[in-house]
Amino acid sequence: MKEWGNLEKWDIEKIEGMIGRETIKQWITEKTAEMLPVASIMNKSVRELTADFSDIIVERAFRF
Repeated sequence: MKEWGNLEKWDIEKIEGMIGRETIKQWITEKTAEMLPVASIMNKSVRELTADFSDIIVERAFRF
């Protein structure tokens, strides 16, 4: 735990210098893909994605 506390205090530039920008970028990309269902979202239509909010969207669109 003490070592983790020390790591948390490092500047991102120090970590980038040790690991490399591309490695960090690749790791962030992989973790984002694991955590977010990007593929399933991108394969849906706008109608499907907004179905639960369609009433609100229509109501707000016609206020003006």
